[in-house]
Amino acid sequence: MSRRRWFAIAVVALLGLALRLWILRTPQGALNADESFTGLQAMEIVHGDVPVIFQGQAYTAVPESYFFAPFVALFGAHVMALKLFASLWWAVAAVLVYRLLRPVVGSWSALLGAAFVWIAPGTTMVMSLRAYEGYGSGVVATLLAVLAAQAALRGDGPTIRRSFIAGFSAGLAFYIHPMFVAVALPTTLIVSFVHRRAVKRWWMPAGIGALLANVPFLLWNLTNDWDSLDQPTSGSDSPLVRLGRFFTELAPRTLGLRDFDGHWTLVAAGPIVAIVILALVAVGAVSLWRRGRAERVLVAPLVLAWPLMSLFGNLEYVADGRYGIIVFPFVVIAVVVGGSMVARKIDGPRPVVIAAIAWIGLLVVPWAASNLGDTVDDPNADVGAVVDALTERGISRVAGNFWWVLPVEYQSDRRIRGEVVGNPYVVRLPESHEIVEAADDSEVAFVFDSSDDDVSRLRMPIDRYERREVGRAVLYVPLTA
Repeated sequence: MSRRRWFAIAVVALLGLALRLWILRTPQGALNADESFTGLQAMEIVHGDVPVIFQGQAYTAVPESYFFAPFVALFGAHVMALKLFASLWWAVAAVLVYRLLRPVVGSWSALLGAAFVWIAPGTTMVMSLRAYEGYGSGVVATLLAVLAAQAALRGDGPTIRRSFIAGFSAGLAFYIHPMFVAVALPTTLIVSFVHRRAVKRWWMPAGIGALLANVPFLLWNLTNDWDSLDQPTSGSDSPLVRLGRFFTELAPRTLGLRDFDGHWTLVAAGPIVAIVILALVAVGAVSLWRRGRAERVLVAPLVLAWPLMSLFGNLEYVADGRYGIIVFPFVVIAVVVGGSMVARKIDGPRPVVIAAIAWIGLLVVPWAASNLGDTVDDPNADVGAVVDALTERGISRVAGNFWWVLPVEYQSDRRIRGEVVGNPYVVRLPESHEIVEAADDSEVAFVFDSSDDDVSRLRMPIDRYERREVGRAVLYVPLTA
């Protein structure tokens, strides 16, 4: 690899890191309860827990916690470390996108695609810092599944080894988070159609691989009355309505064209840029489809993932753009291929630099300036202040709002144990729940959000607590503490 290419890689890597460090100094850098669970679950793994699924959810694996556990064991709980760790998955995803693009468009354009993933636009960049279980790791798993599927379609056809890896990768993507079936299923269908008669070389090893990837998940369900099949849905719209919103609301947020509140970031130019991107995706998809069956697995998610996603009511939420990550890498691949077709000869440093500047100038910087807010010394200061207030009073047990209890427990390095008693009532950490539940009423403080000051949850009469407002939190500390 030439020096110029290494220099380009270094610039992309540092720019992506700088953008993330900026975000961590804004309100979007605050660690929420779901992210805190990832860190807390890592702590439990360090102490011998071997979780199979996300506690209180009955689906989704917890690979982020397993990978983060060694850090927690050595250094304890750190907010920035947990959030930056989440970005490592996106660094791996960028490398895999490079690997997928290089045979199609050459090294420089493949590097451009990797840069688009690492310097992600809009809500995707924020999501790359969210330490959610199964999100970053799921993106990586789907890309590995596509690479494995391509291997099964190239050369002399499928071998038992290639087919097993392809099936295992697709099964792993599903186990990590069911939403990634929207990519794993179309990818597998392409290979299955091409090798529909290869029972011994494709169907059997691929099926065994998918099954083995899900053995922990299946065994857990066998011993828990198949709880994963009994999932409440938050969706109220029809699949058709959801599908429409994916294109009008979700995709524009994912690409940095709509703000969190739904307004076009570039105002009148926003829809025009969206049309240009859509056109590039269409051109790229057609080009990939014509290249041959190995490249068709890159097109299948672009076409089939959206309607498959619309079948899941729980994917209805579009405000933060989180579910756009399912298809985002494949959109990037199609954009780069489409751009190469339009420009005819884009594989070189100069056109790649121009394309990167356009990407950052149109999709990254304007959205960040409009949505991230002013920088602050510590976006987690309110939680830290709650931890300090409780520590000063000798309180090591707290109950209250879900969105406060888990961050308090994590940021206190579990010196303070928490019990969720409302909004929403979800028991993620049974051990902590039981510890606080068994504590004397005079030893348990309560924390609520200022918008959800629910005094009905207090264990004792309200006049037996000192009420304190700590930033956005409302804290009730027993007077006897």
